[in-house]
Amino acid sequence: MPSKKITKPSKKTTKPDIAQIARENLGFESLRPGQKEAVTAILDRHDTLVVRPTGSGKSAIYQIAGLLIKGSTVIVSPLIALQKDQVDSIAGQNSAEAVSVNSTQRIAEIRERLARVAQGKIEYIFLAPEQLRKSTTMKNLERANVSLFVVDEAHCISQWGHDFRPDYLRLGHVIEILGHPRVLALTATATPRVREEIIQRLGMRRPKIFVRGFDRPNIHLRVDHFQTGPEKRDALVHRVRWADKPGIIYTGTRKAAEEIVQALAAEQIDALFYHGGMKSKDRHQIQERFMSGGADVIVATNAFGMGVDKRTFDSCITTTLPIRSILITRRSAAPDGTGKMPRRFCFTATRTLEPRVSRRAKAASRRNSSNSWPSAFPKRMAPSIRNNWREKRVFPDAS
Repeated sequence: MPSKKITKPSKKTTKPDIAQIARENLGFESLRPGQKEAVTAILDRHDTLVVRPTGSGKSAIYQIAGLLIKGSTVIVSPLIALQKDQVDSIAGQNSAEAVSVNSTQRIAEIRERLARVAQGKIEYIFLAPEQLRKSTTMKNLERANVSLFVVDEAHCISQWGHDFRPDYLRLGHVIEILGHPRVLALTATATPRVREEIIQRLGMRRPKIFVRGFDRPNIHLRVDHFQTGPEKRDALVHRVRWADKPGIIYTGTRKAAEEIVQALAAEQIDALFYHGGMKSKDRHQIQERFMSGGADVIVATNAFGMGVDKRTFDSCITTTLPIRSILITRRSAAPDGTGKMPRRFCFTATRTLEPRVSRRAKAASRRNSSNSWPSAFPKRMAPSIRNNWREKRVFPDAS
């Protein structure tokens, strides 16, 4: 891997030409709205929180900033699949060296990578928060002169930190051990409350906050209701048969993912399942096969999809309505493959989901019975989702 070669600004220039450096070192023809402002904030030594839609170029912000700041860039990333996508993307740019450190690697391989990190030979280091619990990892990072600490998918601090991944709540302590380098928190979805928690937990100083909406005019939303499980399954198979490919089906459980694949296979639909109960090696193989076009459909729990970059991705079906409306936002915020072809999202629900709506939301729904959105969509839901339901009700029939 070549060492990073940075196009330096002229002596007469007080600040670097961010667009030029991004173009000449990373191959970006142009910057998207908001990217330059975020990079500038980081260069001005501000901790920075960026909320941008999936696929809108959040990773470009730390890639550009990392090239312009002396020292290494640490990226805390929640999923191995996401780490791999980003490392592969950077490797394809030939601008700087990137490595990941995770539990799937052999001890000798991890030691070798951390040694290179400590020597300052690595610009981008991707790891999960659990890796930062290890003294060996921290010692090597302390030697690496970390100048930028990135928390990708930062909403996980609030969503997972209090539950099954408490190491997210230690990131603020890790940042201080490293001398509080500049902090960049990235996420596609964060309510004001979640933003406040991210800032507090990471100990962000004088943070600059950049928020851009996720609404995509070329995305169509549709909600289908079914009275029985078999009725929903048959409709799902029918819709998948005629939906644009490739596509993803989200479901709530590992068992459901495998059962749906069996139902699709019976209709000669090439589909794979992906969930957290599989061995890491098997998940990796499934992801590689789907990403390379080896299957038309992947049926997955939410263990798949966060940050996965598949350019030609045309349909998404959710078979169970997430309890939290922010998950709907996250799944429907991903961009279409070409920027021209409409993505089609179908959220299917049965009446059994009704108890998931809070009593307060139900009461509000009864008081406003003239509203047109389904009872499974409480009024407390984000306005952007309600607007999408009101304005984007047209979804081409599968027949």
